[in-house]
Amino acid sequence: MLVALEAKRDVFTPAFVQALGIGGKMDLIFLILFAVALGAIYLLIIRPLQKRARENAGASPAGSAVLQSGDTKPAGSSAEEFSQNNTLSTTGAAAMEDGADIESLMSAVRDQAVELRCEHAKTVSNLSLSFDVLTNRLATIEPLLAKAMEAAGKSEASVALLTASNDEYRHKLAEAERDLGYYRPLAMKLDDDLRIARNHLTETERKFAALESDYAKTQGAANELFQKMASAELARQRAAEENVALVQRLNEHDFTIQSLLRETAVLKSETVSVASDLERAERESKSVADKYAVELEGASRAKTALNSLQAEFSQFRKDSAAQIEQIEERERVSAEALSIKEKQFYDSEIKQSALNSKVDFLTRTNQRLREDLRSHLDHIGNLEASNRKLLDLLARNSAADEQEVDTRDLATAGRTAPKLRAVSDTQTGASVSTKALPPDRS
Repeated sequence: MLVALEAKRDVFTPAFVQALGIGGKMDLIFLILFAVALGAIYLLIIRPLQKRARENAGASPAGSAVLQSGDTKPAGSSAEEFSQNNTLSTTGAAAMEDGADIESLMSAVRDQAVELRCEHAKTVSNLSLSFDVLTNRLATIEPLLAKAMEAAGKSEASVALLTASNDEYRHKLAEAERDLGYYRPLAMKLDDDLRIARNHLTETERKFAALESDYAKTQGAANELFQKMASAELARQRAAEENVALVQRLNEHDFTIQSLLRETAVLKSETVSVASDLERAERESKSVADKYAVELEGASRAKTALNSLQAEFSQFRKDSAAQIEQIEERERVSAEALSIKEKQFYDSEIKQSALNSKVDFLTRTNQRLREDLRSHLDHIGNLEASNRKLLDLLARNSAADEQEVDTRDLATAGRTAPKLRAVSDTQTGASVSTKALPPDRS
């Protein structure tokens, strides 16, 4: 059985130990400890018991022969022989009791040994089956392990490329962060300028609203003045019509006066020729003179009223002209201020549109930089995850190689000529590349 176990143990390879893992190593350790315990039990308990049983078995026939010889002696022996016989009988009884105890212990030890042998046989059969299964698994695992080593070599090259690309992306990320640090104060400054421009625009809009209200008030005052001027023009037209009527009446009165003067001349000429009619003519002349005086007084009053109306009209015209000049001056000043404010408002709108376009450009630039940074960070995260996976795989491969060496040393420790399995160059290169890789800075 031990030879078969040694033969099956020689079949083990480092790849088999790698497939077993920590659980297989612990089972092997427990098996060795169990064998050592069985040897210690055999050396410390079973062999002394067997030796003692053999000694008791050799002593018991001599006692029985002595008893038989004592029984065959005559009854008239001495007291000394009787006491010796008693002593021998007592010793034989004690030896028989010890033999019975030893036989019971031997039977118990044999039963336990049989049980241990049964358990050992079961364990050996189970281990042989497990060894066969693991040998088959090893046969299937070896090509997979070769493929895994080839994949590890390829992964090492990809890790180098990914490390270079990672460094490049980190450099680009640092440049992007520097650009972002450069554009951030510029964006803050532009935000301040935009806020100041918005405040100026709000102030300009407020002033423009105040100017619009002033313009509305001025327009209302101008409309009132235009209404007053229209009413004054109507009054002037009415006064002109009245003046025309008065002039017509004065012309009529002048014509009447001229006709009366002609009649007076006629009458004076007639007074020379007509003496008889002098008194009548004088009376008529007096009446005509009185009538003329009354009409002349009315004409003078009308002329005085016309002069006063003309003076009032001229004064009103002067006042209207002064008010119109003031209104025109205010309108001119308001128009100039309005044009200046409109120009300032137009300049403010131009500045606001320029600032808005600049802010939009900077916002788009910032958004583009953020998207580039986010894509770079995602790509770097993916690269770091793949790098971490490859590092874990290489670490597991290196740990498996170390476990393989330890298990090979442990499995071949009891043999005089251990057979060592050479480590392949791919595994050595994988372990070296694993040690040469930089640590993950994520």
